[in-house]
Amino acid sequence: MSEKEQKIEFPTNWSYRIITEAANKDCCAAIDELLKAYGIKAKLEKKDKSSSGKYQAYRVQVVFESQKMMNELSSKLSAIDGVKFML
Repeated sequence: MSEKEQKIEFPTNWSYRIITEAANKDCCAAIDELLKAYGIKAKLEKKDKSSSGKYQAYRVQVVFESQKMMNELSSKLSAIDGVKFML
């Protein structure tokens, strides 16, 4: 492993910042359903809206038990209609 790579030790706390299309009203419900399916009780925190109003940011705290869980959830979240990107 190079010095630039960091090894994540599990379980680990993780904070997602999820940017969505503000006009897509079903997006948040889909995110909530997916989180519940993974046993995550944390709620989406509504954050800033873009200056144009086109995008809405959310944050959610997650505890990952494994790399597999992290990869699966990240992939499924990014595939939800209306999710533009995640940080």
